Amino acid sequence: MKKPVSISLALVAMALSVGLVAAVAAPLLNRAAPASADSSSTSVIPKVTDGSAASIASGKNLDGTWSVQQGSTAGYQVTEGRDGAVLTGSTDDVDGTLTVRGRNLVAAEVTVDLSTITCGNAAADRYLRRTALQTDRYPTAEITLDEPIDVALGSVAGQIQTITGTGSLTLHGVTRPVSLTLQASFGADGATVTGTIPIDFTEYGVTGPDFGFAVADTSATVGFALEAAKQ
Repeated sequence: MKKPVSISLALVAMALSVGLVAAVAAPLLNRAAPASADSSSTSVIPKVTDGSAASIASGKNLDGTWSVQQGSTAGYQVTEGRDGAVLTGSTDDVDGTLTVRGRNLVAAEVTVDLSTITCGNAAADRYLRRTALQTDRYPTAEITLDEPIDVALGSVAGQIQTITGTGSLTLHGVTRPVSLTLQASFGADGATVTGTIPIDFTEYGVTGPDFGFAVADTSATVGFALEAAKQ
């Protein structure tokens, strides 16, 4: 299968490079003072940088189903309530499809395996999975696009578009509407779509994570970075 075009990300970098796993361990293992605005620490929030325009796909037919590929990631970012340290975790067990019709993104379904989410600290991982998220009962989270996004997608590799839409997030057995802000790049070699979703754990019946050494706020950010290839 042709490997999709890759865009360097800083998460989730759900997103959370969003080469997430390497970026998330340090905040949990080293409860430092809150990061200042000019901190150089890597964020869990996905960021996209302009890619190479070497593979311009002028007139490429983007319509069809795009499958989520290996290398996609999703995760979370929460703030510890006492001193403001940022806690992050992520997984690369992400699956799903994107559907393009008339050059518009008309559907999206993404599934994240929460039982493999990790922050790099085994004790914290066990607490989050077993106690907070109860992954034995609710092993996955799902993100769906509820309405087509009426914005024509570009077909130049590295051309990044910001698009917004309405979707749903299912977490801990609860489904709630969410607003989606996506950064998308579609080209000859594949597509990359990143986004973040602010949530409140209590709205999903999840108690704000208490890691013992750190009690997180109930508000969090879910982030994701998807690499996709046309089927």
